[in-house]
Amino acid sequence: MKKQNAFLMFFCSLFILISGQIKAQENDYIITNSGEKVYGEIPRDFDFNYSESIKFNRGNNQESIYTPEEIRGFGLDNGRLFLSLELPELERKVFAQIVFSGKLSLISYKSRYFLDDGNRKVELKFSFKTFDESGRQVKNTNRKPYLGVLNSVMAGDCGTQLQTSILSTGFNEQDLISIFQKYHLCENLSYQIHVEKIPFLKFSTVASLGLNLSNKANSFSGIGRYDVFEKNLFPMIQAGIKLYEFRKAPRFSFDASIGFTSQNNTLNTEFIDSNIDVTGTETFKLASIFAPIFFNYSLLRIGNSETYMGVGGTLRANRFVSEFSMIDDHYQNGSVTFIYERPIMTKSEQVVSPAVKIGTHFNSKSRIGFVSELQVDYLRNSFSANVLNRVATYDHIMFSFLIGVRF
Repeated sequence: MKKQNAFLMFFCSLFILISGQIKAQENDYIITNSGEKVYGEIPRDFDFNYSESIKFNRGNNQESIYTPEEIRGFGLDNGRLFLSLELPELERKVFAQIVFSGKLSLISYKSRYFLDDGNRKVELKFSFKTFDESGRQVKNTNRKPYLGVLNSVMAGDCGTQLQTSILSTGFNEQDLISIFQKYHLCENLSYQIHVEKIPFLKFSTVASLGLNLSNKANSFSGIGRYDVFEKNLFPMIQAGIKLYEFRKAPRFSFDASIGFTSQNNTLNTEFIDSNIDVTGTETFKLASIFAPIFFNYSLLRIGNSETYMGVGGTLRANRFVSEFSMIDDHYQNGSVTFIYERPIMTKSEQVVSPAVKIGTHFNSKSRIGFVSELQVDYLRNSFSANVLNRVATYDHIMFSFLIGVRF
C-alpha cells in the first residue's frame, strides 16, 4: 500500500508538471527584411544570445521558424532587441543582442561584446596572460585591450573628462552600459538602453500546502523484527523566497523555505522466535519544523511555464512526545506474560537530509504565478525502536507533494 501511494503521488505530480501551459502575451515582433514589424509571440528560450533560429507565432497556430538570413531581427516584450548582424571573426550572420544604441552601440553575442561606431564593428576583448613564476603558473589580469578601444572611439573633450571613468570600466554589461551612457550624456547625444526592463534577477515569496508521505527505508539491526506505523501520510505547510531568472544565468534559480508538519501516530512492533513472542505499541505526537534549501536548474520552458530540477538539503527540528507505550512479553514454554510500560521509539531531534525535487513554475511571467513540486528527502538514522534491548535503527525516504502561489 505504501508503494502504491508513492507511485500515485509521483504520477499525479508529473501530470500537473506537464499540463496546463499558459499562453504568453503577443507583444513580441519580428523585423522582416523589408523593414516591416510583424507582431506575435516568440516562444521563450533561456537565452537568445545562443539561438541560431527562432520560432514565431502570428496566431491561429501559424508558427514559422526564422534564421538570421531570413529576417532583419526581432524584439521581445521586455525591451530586448536582437538584430541579424555580421560580426568580426564570425563566418555568417547571427542574432546579436543590441544592448545600447546611439552614436556608439554596444552589441552582445554569447559571452562576447562588440562596439559599433557606425562605420565598423570592433570586438571589446579582455584576456588573461599566463606565465611561469618559480615553476608555477600565475595569471595576470592586467591585459584589457577593450579600454584602448574605448579611449580611441571616445577621444575628444568628453573622452578627456571621462578618462578616469573609462580606465575604471569593468568588463561586464553594467559597466560598459554606464560608460556608453556617460559619453552620450556628455556629448548631448540621444541613446537607448535596451535592457532597462530586464532586472538582474527576480525575487518572490512562495506559500505552499502539501502532503508528506513517509516510508521506512531499511533496518540496520538485522534482528528480524517488524515495526510498522499506522499512518504514513500527513499535511504540511511551507513558505519561503524564490530567486530566479538571473539575467546572466537564466536557467538557474534558488529557493529557501521554512515549513511545519505534525502527526498523531502509533508504532506497532512484533518479534517472534521459538521461545518468546514480543509485541508492543506506542502512541505519540511528532511535530517537525524544517528548512529546505535548493539550487535549481531549468530543464524546459514552454510558453509561460517552466519545468526545473533542484538539488539541496533540509534541516529538521523535531519535537517528540510519547503519550502511551506498552510491551507484551510472552514466554511460550512457561506460559508467562510480562507487560511493561516503557518507551519504544527514540526520534532524532535534529536531522539534516539531502534532497532532490522536480517542479513547474506556472504563469512565470506574470505578477502572480503558481508552483507545483515533488520533493524527495532521505533521512538517515531518522529513528530507533528499542524492545527488550533489541534496537533497530531506521532510515526514512520522505515524498512531499506541494502546490503553492508565488507572489
